[in-house]
Amino acid sequence: MWRIKCILSVSLIAVSLHLYIPTISARDVSFDSFVFSQQWLPTFCMHATEEVRIACKIPDMVKNWVIHGIWPESSKKPDPPAFCNSSWHFNESDIKSIEDELKIRWPNVFTSTGRTSFWKHEWEKHGTCAVDKPYIFNEKSYFEMGIKLNKQYNLRHIYERSGIIAVNYTSYKCEDFRNVIKKNWNVESIITCVHSKEHRQYILQTEICFDKSFKPIDCKRDQKCLQCSQKENIWYPPLENTATPDTCSNQQIENNFFTVGKRTPCKSFMGVCTYKNDNSGTSNGVSSRGYC
Repeated sequence: MWRIKCILSVSLIAVSLHLYIPTISARDVSFDSFVFSQQWLPTFCMHATEEVRIACKIPDMVKNWVIHGIWPESSKKPDPPAFCNSSWHFNESDIKSIEDELKIRWPNVFTSTGRTSFWKHEWEKHGTCAVDKPYIFNEKSYFEMGIKLNKQYNLRHIYERSGIIAVNYTSYKCEDFRNVIKKNWNVESIITCVHSKEHRQYILQTEICFDKSFKPIDCKRDQKCLQCSQKENIWYPPLENTATPDTCSNQQIENNFFTVGKRTPCKSFMGVCTYKNDNSGTSNGVSSRGYC
């Protein structure tokens, strides 16, 4: 349960309100794996606004899943190491050369907090514990590794390629997301959901686990769908600042209850797939089953 509590209680409260959490010293800070956590900001901001009433704004340049953090983890201990070196303070000048990319891939979305507050929190809580040469050896290399993993494990791309599109008119199962990760990287991942006031559940986070050399491995926890009800579908809301995919896959058509027949998927329009019949141009494909 520690991961569930961490996602919002720390990210939405400790980071946003700048609460001081004391460093615990003289303890075992060893670890044997990493969790790379990426979050979906439309869900994150919706939940932040509803639950803790913190103003949240997604930067215009964000087009994809963003980084929550790289978290060391131990299979031998119930709780992960945290705040491992109280003397290793966050220093913005160390990451100045990659800051523009961090604003896109690892942004702070709380408008009432400092621009670097989220980076400071992630470095001091997790980064100081993640140092393990040759891959992570200082503050800059920690954030560079996050950027590298975010590019390499491009969730929006692989979800869309498998027919899982961020739209407001269809929903999915937890296993739909996990199966995509399994198909692409052959590992067991973890999906986290949150629930809206309207009692809908939304995807918040995808976690992929790595060994200490950053090779993907199965996430070890038994529960793979955190806070996700298996009885309900999961909504995957769109980013308001991005266009829908240029093309609609056959899988996407099937997910939206259409018979593909001899139609060719065409460009999307206002988030709705359109289809081109063999003899009749393009028509909007949302009104009914079968041919439009």
